[in-house]
Amino acid sequence: MSLYPKTIVADYLYSHSRFLHSCLVQCETLYQQNLGFSCVTVLFNCLENVARSAINDYESKLIVVFS
Repeated sequence: MSLYPKTIVADYLYSHSRFLHSCLVQCETLYQQNLGFSCVTVLFNCLENVARSAINDYESKLIVVFS
């Protein structure tokens, strides 16, 4: 399994969506401030937005989006 460096992921996300990039930056800031629950919440929100944009369905329930 190959992992990408954080900077490459951030640059790719920035070129795709500045909103998602700012969510990722906010998540890292919260993590550095030891606010783990808030960090996970923001990260899950980012994942939800990526999944919804990937299937181009913003109206369905979340369980449908991930299935």
